[in-house]
Amino acid sequence: MNIESYPKWDNYYIEYDNNSEFQLDKTERPPLIGKNRYVPNGLYDEKWGNVYDAYGKADLTPYYIEALTSDDNNDVNFGVYGLYAATTHQGSVYKSSKMAVPYLADLLKFNNNASELACIFLARIALGENHFINTPFFYKTKYYSTVKKYKDEIFDYYNKSNSLNAMRLLCFISKSFPKVLNVSYEECLKIENGNKTNAYIRQASTLLVQGFTAAQYNYKISNKNYYKEYPNIDMTDDSYKKLEVHNHIKEVYNIMKTSESLLVRGSAAICLAYTGVFNKEISDLLLYIAENNCAGVDWVWDDNFSNIAKHTWLYSSDIETLLNTEGIKTKSDIFIAGVVNNEKSYDDILIETSLRVFPYKEKRNELINIELNNIQKRVLKIIIDKAPNLLGSYELYDINMPLNIEAVKRLIDDNYIKNKILCKIISSKPLWYIIEKALIKKDEKTITDTIINNNIDALKLLYEIYAPIKIL
Repeated sequence: MNIESYPKWDNYYIEYDNNSEFQLDKTERPPLIGKNRYVPNGLYDEKWGNVYDAYGKADLTPYYIEALTSDDNNDVNFGVYGLYAATTHQGSVYKSSKMAVPYLADLLKFNNNASELACIFLARIALGENHFINTPFFYKTKYYSTVKKYKDEIFDYYNKSNSLNAMRLLCFISKSFPKVLNVSYEECLKIENGNKTNAYIRQASTLLVQGFTAAQYNYKISNKNYYKEYPNIDMTDDSYKKLEVHNHIKEVYNIMKTSESLLVRGSAAICLAYTGVFNKEISDLLLYIAENNCAGVDWVWDDNFSNIAKHTWLYSSDIETLLNTEGIKTKSDIFIAGVVNNEKSYDDILIETSLRVFPYKEKRNELINIELNNIQKRVLKIIIDKAPNLLGSYELYDINMPLNIEAVKRLIDDNYIKNKILCKIISSKPLWYIIEKALIKKDEKTITDTIINNNIDALKLLYEIYAPIKIL
């Protein structure tokens, strides 16, 4: 495949009426207005006023849930808005969110609009916002396990409705699906009653679920201790058959090369990468999507498809590929001073490489120069040159690496190490290391003895620790 052979980005934008208003009738709720409504058993018996949502006491939560079942559209709008804004505010969850789970799960039995809305909010309670998840290493809220208890109800609803929301949620409840799914366009077109655009969206979503499902079987996944056994089989022989889940690979590879939809081709590439198959064709396609602003898909995943492709490419590329790539050019629609920002960013590449080469530690330990390997030194040098803002950032908070530029210089800058008193080696450890350890323990004697016994110039040492004040 070459770039010229790729289909154009599919236009999956949905036009919304910007003049529409929430609750067109402007009637205060509660009470709800619809004549046909369903109240789950025990819904109003809960002590909602004793728990909180994003805006305070959660006493409106049962009304939000009941409103989903109303035959009045404005009631439904009221319920949807409340559950989005209060019960699952921007991906946050509350005790009221947990209490809502069994009543939302109860609505799944109807296989109607209320069921679909309930499924959406169950996913938000378990997984947060859609864009929180771009890889099989998924984010879980503290109430994920509460939602997981209703796996059977969610699966029954999926079997009745073919809901993509239910499919996505089940994808993150371990081994809900068989190892190999039907990812064919023909099957998706049949389910979508001949709607070509919806069939592409369904096929793309099914391919992502297939890849994420295969990942559960083919290699170790942990969203805490970041790790992957990199099979990265390149399809030049039958080595891929060694993977536990592999029967879908040839079909998906053909879809990646022949589909008329770039969304489907990209999803096939993502599926293959997370299955454990990765080669230049897959890499090139993912990087092309990552750098070409493939956004605006109206589906159950992140609406910026470029983000999903970018994470897959980063995750599947080897260290040398990452370190030799001159950043990722992610197009932006945001104008700054009348100019579109198309600069390449090293941040994502360096976050990925740092997570791989610096170990996760329950307790942070200071690194010293002699303990670093060449790859670690290369990563730190590029960070200093290209993205010093990453040092101490939340993305790298849980791994054992330096937190600031001075700490990095102590590890990789030969001139700095040679000329700084703080870097003098004493009993196999640099002086700064000995001082920091002693300060943590409030051990003044060790610091004093070290300075005296090694003839350290205390004044010069202080100048290295505290920058001299310039008198203007």
